[in-house]
Amino acid sequence: MSPLTATQKALVQEHLYLAERVVGHLYKRSRIDAACRADLIQAANLGLVIAASRWEPDRPHGAKFST
Repeated sequence: MSPLTATQKALVQEHLYLAERVVGHLYKRSRIDAACRADLIQAANLGLVIAASRWEPDRPHGAKFST
């Protein structure tokens, strides 16, 4: 995986709250332990980085970076 550009880094930074909110919701609903919560947050953040690295802003038809 190549290093992220400044725009891609900004995308990841702006969407980190979403990963934490989803994991927080799972934490409350399914009563997972704190270590598992940390692992889920880390996996979600890695997913954001991968999605940002694959995102092509110049793609036709207004491709969006969303979930």
